[in-house]
Amino acid sequence: MKVANFYLEDEKVIEQVRKNFNQIYIKGNNDEEVSKLIRILSPKTKEHLLDLGTGSGYVAFKIAKQYPASYIDGLDVVESMCSRNRQQCQKEGTSNLQFFCYEGDIFPFEDNTYDGLITRYALHHFPNLSLTCKEINRVLKKKSRIVICDCIPTLNDKECFIDKWMKRFFQF
Repeated sequence: MKVANFYLEDEKVIEQVRKNFNQIYIKGNNDEEVSKLIRILSPKTKEHLLDLGTGSGYVAFKIAKQYPASYIDGLDVVESMCSRNRQQCQKEGTSNLQFFCYEGDIFPFEDNTYDGLITRYALHHFPNLSLTCKEINRVLKKKSRIVICDCIPTLNDKECFIDKWMKRFFQF
C-alpha cells in the first residue's frame, strides 16, 4: 500500500479550503472515504476492533453494520457522545457495538484485546500522543492492524480554523 504525505503550505490553497470547508464537511462524501478506510482495516469474522476517538460513532456504526459477526468498541473522552451512541445502538438493535468513555490517558481495556484499530480525524486532538501510542500498542494483539486517517496543521493555518469550526458546529 502506498501512503502519501504532503503539506498544504500555499496560503491560497489554505484560504480556498477555509472558504469551502462548511460545504466540504457537511456535504462531502464521507461514506466513500470511510468505506476505503474500512477496506484497508479488513475486518474479519469475530474480530474485536477499536474505533479510537469515535466521536459520533460514524465509523464504528458503519463497521458494525457491515461486519455483524465482529465486535466493535468505540472509545472517546466525551461522555455525552458515548451516551448518545449507546442510545442509538439500543434504538437500532445493534448488539456488536459498545461505546466507552475515558479520561484521555489510559485506555479502559486489558492488554492484547484488539485485532485492529481505526481512528479517523481524532489523533491530532490527543494531548499526549506518546502515551496514546503506548496505549494503542498495549491493547492491540500481535500482528494486528492499524488504520489512521488524520489531518495535520500547516504553517499557514495559524488560526486553527478547522478546530474552531468543529467546536462551533458540535456542542458537547
